[in-house]
Amino acid sequence: MPKLHELTAQETIQKIRSNETTAEECVQAVFERIHKFEDKINAYITLVEEEALKKSREIDRKISEGKPVGILAGVSIAVKDAICTQGIRTTCSSRMLENFCSSLRRGGH
Repeated sequence: MPKLHELTAQETIQKIRSNETTAEECVQAVFERIHKFEDKINAYITLVEEEALKKSREIDRKISEGKPVGILAGVSIAVKDAICTQGIRTTCSSRMLENFCSSLRRGGH
């Protein structure tokens, strides 16, 4: 049986919806994997672990209450550091562009 971090998006959704696991457990499994290997692979610039866990708990609550959730609710994703995401540091992997998104929001060039 595959570990939670090895599941496809479809398998993850299926296990969450069938109460075999929770969105929170899936998110925790992904972050455990990241923390285990990040020193060696240096793949991430910014992690939003607390926010991801908070969102996963919201998803689990909605599911338990029978409320609708998005089709990919509970699936962990990584977003390229060149995409501006509100409230999350974006650097485009460059010190020169570290405040790039902030300046866009302020109307800078």
